[in-house]
Amino acid sequence: MAGVGTEIILKFRAIPHVPMHEKWTALITGFSLNEYFSDTQKQGPFRRWEHTHMFASEIVNGREGTLISDLVEYEVGFGVIGTTLEKLIFQRMLHKMFDYRKRALGRIFGSDQTPNTGR
Repeated sequence: MAGVGTEIILKFRAIPHVPMHEKWTALITGFSLNEYFSDTQKQGPFRRWEHTHMFASEIVNGREGTLISDLVEYEVGFGVIGTTLEKLIFQRMLHKMFDYRKRALGRIFGSDQTPNTGR
């Protein structure tokens, strides 16, 4: 079971269609069952990354479910170059990542209501 202190290692393509992968290591820093978990970047593309995944029971149209929302705070760093990279690469990468999760959750749970990722 994952909890505080767990490391999660991800690999991703920073530049689409280029066969080079970057490594991103996240460290779980906070956890409360059925409420939230938080992670920070230990190694990766950002100067600073803090992400809290939040879960809350909710009834929509008479159906009980779970509202999933996220709070993400990050800094790219590297001055003007970092700002340019954020606009050209990172914003799109983050949107794609959360959009993918939203679609995957919809498929897994067969919901006619798309989950809210609360970006």
